[in-house]
Amino acid sequence: MVVQVLSSERFDLPGNSLAILSGIASSARANRMISWIEQETAAMRLKVDLGIDLTPNFSPFVKPGNPEWNERYTIFNNSGDYHNSGIWYFISGIYIAA
Repeated sequence: MVVQVLSSERFDLPGNSLAILSGIASSARANRMISWIEQETAAMRLKVDLGIDLTPNFSPFVKPGNPEWNERYTIFNNSGDYHNSGIWYFISGIYIAA
């Protein structure tokens, strides 16, 4: 039996926000994280990579040619799409609190 392990080095907004809120990230590191998030989000806005004006959950987006790309993404989960809109208030709320 072959077991495929999927992992990624992509940025995870809720995970990093919780690290800030819980104190796992020092104040200095938290400030660097938030600065980086804001810079990356601003750059994505300039490139019109965001479907709406919210910080993305994962970054960078999975695109064709990436190892994580799955053919079903040509129909579902396109970059910048917010297909599960109910969760974005929750994710953004955690980030805002951080």
